[in-house]
Amino acid sequence: MAYYHLNKVIRMTRMAAGLSQEELCDGICSVQTLSRIENGRHSVKRETYRRLMERMGRYGEKSYPKLSVDDLRMLDLQQQTRQELVRRNYDQAQYKLDRLKLHLAEHPLNLQYVQRVETVLAYRMGRIAKEEYLQGLQKAIAITVPDYESLLETEFPFTHEETMALMNLADAWGQNGDLDREVKIIQMLLRSLDTGYVEDDEAINTRLVLFNNLAVAYGENGQHSKAIELAEQGIRISRKYQKVQLLPNYYLQIAWDMAEQIR
Repeated sequence: MAYYHLNKVIRMTRMAAGLSQEELCDGICSVQTLSRIENGRHSVKRETYRRLMERMGRYGEKSYPKLSVDDLRMLDLQQQTRQELVRRNYDQAQYKLDRLKLHLAEHPLNLQYVQRVETVLAYRMGRIAKEEYLQGLQKAIAITVPDYESLLETEFPFTHEETMALMNLADAWGQNGDLDREVKIIQMLLRSLDTGYVEDDEAINTRLVLFNNLAVAYGENGQHSKAIELAEQGIRISRKYQKVQLLPNYYLQIAWDMAEQIR
């Protein structure tokens, strides 16, 4: 479960939607109340949050769950699916995903998750080509953020699943030879995280993955100094917060970029 600072989520969503405080809160709460909520001086009630977010076409759940399920066993099965993906046990990942799908309700979060993971699995198992990989991930993000490209130069409070879909989509653009678009998506996600709308541990984990992906993208684009700088930044953060999972990736990236510079 990811945790979010709801005052920042409301403000960022409102600004991305181009709404004034008066336009957003009309009939829901006073402008003064909304201002105090956005500035973190007033906690937001569940019903108020739901109405504000739904007016902007977003989720009304305060927790921004990763999946919409009531059964904790389904969340455990989702975690198992992710672990099998990381281990590259794709047949097992597909099996667990198929079991999970039997119990998922028709909810945008669930539809987005299934579309994303099925697309990633199909690509990694060689069942679809790069173009279909890109199309499948575009379909996944479009379920909740159909206009994501309009946000490439701004900040937006993406949910955990939207962030995952966009990270995969960035990779798909890179696989299709559009490294510039890959970099723009990753930079957008990093810029959004820098606003502090996601609580620390989740934000640190996501940032480390994004630094790694961006370093790879810069390296492939011949910008080796930038790639090394990002990898070194990732190493510093990993050491500070004792996050060791991506350290080998960072060191390998630095070694590869240095070798390319020498060559």
